Amino acid sequence: MLVQVPGTAEPVPTSTRSAGAEWQWGWALVVLANLPVPFAFGLAVTAKGGFFGMLAGIAALWLAGAVTVARVPWIRRPLVSSAGVFSLSQTLPIAQFMAGGAALELCAQRVAPPPEMTEWMGFLVTVVTGGLLLATALAGGLFFRMLVAVFAGHPHRHPS
Repeated sequence: MLVQVPGTAEPVPTSTRSAGAEWQWGWALVVLANLPVPFAFGLAVTAKGGFFGMLAGIAALWLAGAVTVARVPWIRRPLVSSAGVFSLSQTLPIAQFMAGGAALELCAQRVAPPPEMTEWMGFLVTVVTGGLLLATALAGGLFFRMLVAVFAGHPHRHPS
């Protein structure tokens, strides 16, 4: 629940917990917005095995992000907003294909020889692909926040 505090420009959450819950809804929407291309790519890769591992990986990424945005206030806005913007890149999914290809190559060399795709491999490839994409989105969000702070004259301020 948001409350307008006198002398502030924005409504302030009544508790950290309620603020985290509101950001979790945003996170859920961002996850859904970022799924179409990687999910389609994953379906093709897991056609002969690994499908349920891929679904478990998607659930793990969603859960990790939901816990993060609920408990780490300084990461909420950069992660959710930049991942939302990043979802627009699916119109030309270069980053998604690069992350998926890198994850497949890494997992194939370290875990199992190709073309063997197990449920564990489906999970691992999904988590590595999602992790690479999320790291890219978070880095972009933190960089943008830094630029805003510098140009606004507040280089040490951490807006959340």
